[in-house]
Amino acid sequence: MPPGGDPVTRRTDLAALLAAPPVRTRPATARIVSHHEIRGAGIDHLVLDLGGDQEVPAIFARPLGAIGRIPAVIYHHSHGGRYAVGKSELVDGAPYLAGPWLDDGIARGWAMLAIDHRCFGERNYVSESAAAKLALWQGTSLWALMLRDALAAGAWLRARDDIDPARVAVVGMSMGAFLAHWHAALDPLVTACVDCCGLLDYDALIADGGLDRHGIYAYVPGLLARFSALDVNALIAPRPRLALVGDHDALTPATGVDRLDAGLRAVYAAAGASEAFAVHREPVGHVETLSMRAAALGFLTRWL
Repeated sequence: MPPGGDPVTRRTDLAALLAAPPVRTRPATARIVSHHEIRGAGIDHLVLDLGGDQEVPAIFARPLGAIGRIPAVIYHHSHGGRYAVGKSELVDGAPYLAGPWLDDGIARGWAMLAIDHRCFGERNYVSESAAAKLALWQGTSLWALMLRDALAAGAWLRARDDIDPARVAVVGMSMGAFLAHWHAALDPLVTACVDCCGLLDYDALIADGGLDRHGIYAYVPGLLARFSALDVNALIAPRPRLALVGDHDALTPATGVDRLDAGLRAVYAAAGASEAFAVHREPVGHVETLSMRAAALGFLTRWL
């Protein structure tokens, strides 16, 4: 049994702590704004109505000529102070990425979905600080609202008649890595998770004096009183999980990575799923290398 008790109960407790349950008052809908074809993909620019307080701009890409229900990858974009970018990172990449994820996913026959998270891309009409302050006044957190959008977008994707709902993975870098592993922790229907530069032990960050290295989006009131980082990450087990780590990344102190690596290996071993968990470490900082991308693609190819 994962740290903290029964995973179903703990997942419910974690969702309750976020104080922003993904409750919809109307069915999810999508409006196509534009369609074009590039690099072997048919790309729809969408506006999703997921039943929340804001519409959610999105990019959905599908390999040209693909037939029937195919696997899909939800790409959670990074932060990097690049508030104007958001979902377009899927197509254009970022300076700290090994390349755009679009090309690698489409080449392997996967559909790809990316949304603009709050304060990014087409939703960059309010600052991150202002959004976080308003959420606190409303009794929730910016992180909770971001995850509500992510979970609802995942449910919308699985409901499409061209997607195999049993083969939907989440990936992300940095802020996207946090979104990916929290998404997988909260949603037991996520098939697999690959996160880069996001294997963070909260206690190690505090001990290292590193709280200001992360944006305000990442902080949830009351979290540490009820959950450790291991508790959250363990909710992904026994499903496939690959964490990509730079050993010199100040945003994920190595002492904490050591603890989480050992703790999660024990969790997966107890679940009889040791082969489904891996940590790939390299002597780099907060960056994705070509070999990290190769490891990610090999892992997803195996499990999707």
